[in-house]
Amino acid sequence: MSLGVRFRSVAICLSVFALLPSFGCKTAEIQAVGQAGTASLSGPPVFNAAFQAREPRKCSRVTGPPSAAQAVALIQCFREKIDAHELWITSNVQAEIGSPRAFLYDTDANWPEIDTNSKIYPLRGSLIGYDCTHIGEVGGVRGKNCMKFVIASAKGACWKTTFGDWKCDEDGNMNPSTADEPPPAPVY
Repeated sequence: MSLGVRFRSVAICLSVFALLPSFGCKTAEIQAVGQAGTASLSGPPVFNAAFQAREPRKCSRVTGPPSAAQAVALIQCFREKIDAHELWITSNVQAEIGSPRAFLYDTDANWPEIDTNSKIYPLRGSLIGYDCTHIGEVGGVRGKNCMKFVIASAKGACWKTTFGDWKCDEDGNMNPSTADEPPPAPVY
């Protein structure tokens, strides 16, 4: 084989490999970035001995439209809170993201700090919410200090705030709810 033919074969092979990402093929590096979606979004769960449950999840800023995995984390960060007597946490969060749409005043105006000029990403899914009492307070019996709320058919949205970061939430009918439940496992 002549040097010219060999050079042309190598050039064609290099051209094909250069074009693969534009046809949807991902290199290992690009796939690794996609899979690390929530690794840096929040640290590991922190246990709170007073409630015998994990602390509310705290997320770092997300500055682009979130993936489904990021939406799950952002839902937890948005919904969860703690005060001196109660801890609200979520578990088993499922979220499916729909196609982006324009802001609709009737359905979107109540999202905090919403940028009305940005697209809204509708969500549907499910979650389990817990309202836990401080151990030793009224209703704060170890292992039975939470009310559990199952939201089997949740709807919500992800929206861009006027500060340039993204928030997500979903909610629905709480059915059934039960008292004297243990807190969920201390995981996200």
